Amino acid sequence: MVEKRWRAADILRLGIGEGQQLVYSRATRTARVLPRAQAALLASCQTFRTLDEHARAAPSQLEPSAMASTRAQLQTFARDGLLVEEASLRARCLAAPRPDAEPVSISTVSVVTADRVASLERCLSSYIDNARSHQRTFQFQVMDDARTAEARTATQQMLRTLARDRRVEIAYAGADEKRALAAALTRDGEIPPDVIEFALFDPEGCGRSTGANHNAQLLYSAGQLFVSVDDDTTARLAAIPGPKAGIGLSSEYQSQPTWFFADRGRALDAATFEDRDAIAIHEQVIGRTASACLSDLDPVSLGVDRLGAMLLAGVLL
Repeated sequence: MVEKRWRAADILRLGIGEGQQLVYSRATRTARVLPRAQAALLASCQTFRTLDEHARAAPSQLEPSAMASTRAQLQTFARDGLLVEEASLRARCLAAPRPDAEPVSISTVSVVTADRVASLERCLSSYIDNARSHQRTFQFQVMDDARTAEARTATQQMLRTLARDRRVEIAYAGADEKRALAAALTRDGEIPPDVIEFALFDPEGCGRSTGANHNAQLLYSAGQLFVSVDDDTTARLAAIPGPKAGIGLSSEYQSQPTWFFADRGRALDAATFEDRDAIAIHEQVIGRTASACLSDLDPVSLGVDRLGAMLLAGVLL
């Protein structure tokens, strides 16, 4: 029989003096006071392990004779709900309601750019080729944040040529188009002009308006399903090293791993490129709840190591 694996529940620790800490469980909304050493032991259980493995790895474990008492304390944590068991957590996720979701189809590929004509052309060409190789048709949209009229003109000329040669529709929005949008949004007086100015431009002179360009993208794309890509990306896809089938639920801000290579050539040599529909990958999950994405999933292929209380609550809704 495989021994159960446990990790600390989603807890908050607060020092309250005299060598004690207040430990609050977000999942059960219960609190208790623990000696600082016990609170540290609980906090050290950040990954799923057996109780024996946690006991051996305990930060205060100085001699083998302490193993039994440490394991007993861990058993108490498990009984009190301060440790969560891996299989039961998976079961809770997989038992969540799964409302039916209608299949969705993305209509637009939207590219944010600024002063990178060659990179933008390579990006658009890649997504056009990928769409055609998978019998897909999209509208293409370019949100240009170039600072000078000359740079915007160069981008527009390239786009006209690309649209003609590749026989695709490419919408363009630069400074003039965004000004027209701002005027339309403030015309009825419902939205203060300074709010629109802050949202779409750089009135404070920060010299960086990437977020404003994305805001304009959202407004131009309102009412349609679109995928946003940067102008230095392409639709050439490669699998990550050692991929595993399944889904991993993570509450971490940045959960994806990163690989580093000495140079570009070695990075390309390490990649195994695949002919896949780049947009269909997004369509698998867009508009679906977290629980709906778990439909028909093999329980052992659901990763919950990095699942926090807030995401868990969202899954169980």
